[in-house]
Amino acid sequence: MTVARGSLGKVKYMILLLSYVVFSLGAGYMAGVQPSGAGWRDFSWHPFLMTCSFVGAFGAAAVTKKRGGYTNTKAHGILAWLGNFLALAGLYAIYNHKNSIGKAHFQTTHSIAGLVVLGGCFMSGMAGGVFLHPDFGMDKTNKTIRFAHMWMSRIVLIIAWFNAFNGLTQLTQDPTKLAAYGLPLLALLFPSFM
Repeated sequence: MTVARGSLGKVKYMILLLSYVVFSLGAGYMAGVQPSGAGWRDFSWHPFLMTCSFVGAFGAAAVTKKRGGYTNTKAHGILAWLGNFLALAGLYAIYNHKNSIGKAHFQTTHSIAGLVVLGGCFMSGMAGGVFLHPDFGMDKTNKTIRFAHMWMSRIVLIIAWFNAFNGLTQLTQDPTKLAAYGLPLLALLFPSFM
């Protein structure tokens, strides 16, 4: 679905950006201190950074691109790469945590899906930077590449959001906390990606 330039109004855009920031900081912190009473610890950086990455930065990148135009396209790329670097920091956090407690890496569906998502985000980012960059993209007007970039990114981020929720279910079964994390994700899903 192609969105006409400026079709996402400024007020709606600002509300969505604020929603991403507030949700990713608050829900990322909440996920980081699970299970209840665990407090903030080295592990906490993983859910916090991953939520800030995949919901905060990538969500903001998605709606920024919907605003259309040169400046928003460049801001979209910057926000998406910020998301990639936050995700790398989250991967680093969990990798170090597992090393410190002597656990094997990449043994769960959550961790394998996380690697797939991270790889997908970097592949999409590289394709966007090399082919679609508004200044020096090698094929920036190619509608097929643009379509593939848009849909690959959407699919990868939807998987990431479900994987984030899946990770939280490994930390808590409290329905209130699961709802506080999951329902806003569902509410943000359609304005972000459709």
